[in-house]
Amino acid sequence: MVGINFMKSCISVDIGGSSVKIGIFCPSPHFHSQKIMEIPHPDSWSEFPEYLLSSIYPMEIEQIAVSCAGDIDSVSGVVRRSTVTRWHNYSLGLELDLLIKPSRKTVVINDADAHLMGNRNGPGPLICIALGTSLGFSVANQNGDLARSAEGFNLDVGDLKLNTKATVKEAWWALGLPGLQELISLKGVTRGPIHFGHRLGSLILRLQADTKYKGIPVVLSGGVITAYPSHILYGCLREIDDAELMDNIKVTLSPYPKAAALVGAMRAAGYEMMGNCLSA
Repeated sequence: MVGINFMKSCISVDIGGSSVKIGIFCPSPHFHSQKIMEIPHPDSWSEFPEYLLSSIYPMEIEQIAVSCAGDIDSVSGVVRRSTVTRWHNYSLGLELDLLIKPSRKTVVINDADAHLMGNRNGPGPLICIALGTSLGFSVANQNGDLARSAEGFNLDVGDLKLNTKATVKEAWWALGLPGLQELISLKGVTRGPIHFGHRLGSLILRLQADTKYKGIPVVLSGGVITAYPSHILYGCLREIDDAELMDNIKVTLSPYPKAAALVGAMRAAGYEMMGNCLSA
């Protein structure tokens, strides 16, 4: 039981590779957070709706918004495939609606898209690279519309092979938490994250060589960024500067990298943040 007392709450949920984050938001008069908590993965993902309910009971819920890694049909709230939860064509939105009965239909979106929406604070295109247990990637166009593959899926660059000495060459591992941990074990807590930043910079340079992404600003988000923000950004910018492209590529850090997906999921549900929406 969370111990929050107001008429109705909005619940934002971020299903990550190592834990589940829950943001409890008050929708009025100014949309802001009342509590942000982190809970372990459930023993069984098939019982996730019940697990979530036990974490927020007995609040009356206006809205639930969920971000989850994987291929998400945000229109129907169906998780088509998720490597974290092992769900396959799972109607997460419907299951939450039936069990918890929020006032409004539950919204479910891809976690990288949620990070992007949480970090997008104005017009124009934007690339978001979300670095956590794995690597997430999302792109918004000039109008804020999220880019999709020809099949309608979320964009994914995790399978790209990097020119690296990492044990696993694919970006999802080399630029996820396992890749960072490997570098820290080899190079220490200072040089390891800086080297990780160089690795990230090489991916950004590779993306910027594609005409679809050239010149689009990049924001870095996620728990890995939270752990070593200055070291990773330093290595990333050094890599880009060495390629003499610093003037053409803008890379910034998320102001709230671990909570951006919580904010973005609520924005996807139609809510806008007011002021310091993440003050506990």
